Amino acid sequence: MAIEIYDPRRGEDFVLKNRRLKKSFSSLHHGLLVVDSQGQSLLSKEVTVLKESIPKTSALGFFIVVLWVPGAKKLKASIQQEFGETFECANSLCGYFDAQSVDNVELLLDLRDTFGGNKSGEWGFGGCLTKFSAPKRISLFRGELWDFEHVLYDADRLGCLLFLGERYTTFVTRIFDGMDAALSQLRWMSKVGL
Repeated sequence: MAIEIYDPRRGEDFVLKNRRLKKSFSSLHHGLLVVDSQGQSLLSKEVTVLKESIPKTSALGFFIVVLWVPGAKKLKASIQQEFGETFECANSLCGYFDAQSVDNVELLLDLRDTFGGNKSGEWGFGGCLTKFSAPKRISLFRGELWDFEHVLYDADRLGCLLFLGERYTTFVTRIFDGMDAALSQLRWMSKVGL
């Protein structure tokens, strides 16, 4: 598994650009630490670090899901049953919860597992300062999604994020007291150093 760490304290920058939407993200500009890995491994300690990050960096917890078929309708119904109001755009969802209620991350991971794990869609869990701006419709048949790029392009509101993509896992967080100690618990951090 290839792992890259972008630490703003060292001047390292994770950059994402979308020329079509004329949007960009710079982790250095926003003061966010990014750990980006190839492959999709979710360790319980990563969830522990996320659950520590949410209340220290954010006012709200949030989740995003790009739903995949089959099973998208049932998954959406289950999420809405557990969390009530969600925001939807082009078969993707966003929902919010109290930043102190970090056990909601476990509930979401259980739903993810119930509906096929990484075959159910792309998932993100994290915290934010305020609710994100809504995705925009690009054309009659296309719209932005509640996805990794959308959240990063609204980084002024982002506190932390653990994103489980199709072929990668990315952890993003604002710097907080105790962050280095929390990250040092991760099994793979010993291989790359911080």
